[in-house]
Formats: sequence, C-alpha cells, structure tokens
Amino acid sequence: MLQSKRYTSRQQDSEDIVITLVCGDVCGHFKTLYARIKKVLSTAGSFEALFCVGDFFGENGEDFEKLCEDSSAGMLP
Repeated sequence: MLQSKRYTSRQQDSEDIVITLVCGDVCGHFKTLYARIKKVLSTAGSFEALFCVGDFFGENGEDFEKLCEDSSAGMLP
C-alpha cells in the first residue's frame, strides 16, 4: 500500500523541500491507510500532499460510506 521513500535533492535549503506521499491500491482499507499515514507522520514528519492511485474504493464502497458517516475517522493531524 503506502511506502515511504526519502529522496534527496541537490537543494540544501530545507524550506524548498516538498514532501509528497504516493499510495497504490487502497481497496477500501481506509483504516489501514490512515494507520500507515500516522506512522509515516511520526517517523518522517509532515507532508504536503498524498496521491492515491489505483483502486481506491474497493468492491462495494461500504467502508467509504462508513468513513463519510464518521467524519472524525478520516481526520489526519
């Protein structure tokens, strides 16, 4: 799912660095995705954007509906 990789640029000024996360198939496993994002936040720090590519909602979308009903479940720090 979500893998964190750190790429360094030739720029030495940390203010110019933008951290972007890219995630593959989520398949409706939003709790797993959020747990992984929180782990990345605790180890690597904050990021500017998260792009999810591939199958996001899964087979039936029930988990997404549950996520929409409980808005606090999808909150990230």
